[in-house]
Amino acid sequence: IFALARTTFARISEADLSCELLQNVYLCISMYNIISSSRYS
Repeated sequence: IFALARTTFARISEADLSCELLQNVYLCISMYNIISSSRYS
């Protein structure tokens, strides 16, 4: 039971981590686009 809970928690943590990474990448891209567009305007 503990092993199952541990792997389930690990999968949930991985999903949360990947979501956070995706959000961070999206934020970085958004900031980069804003900086680039303001630089060229």
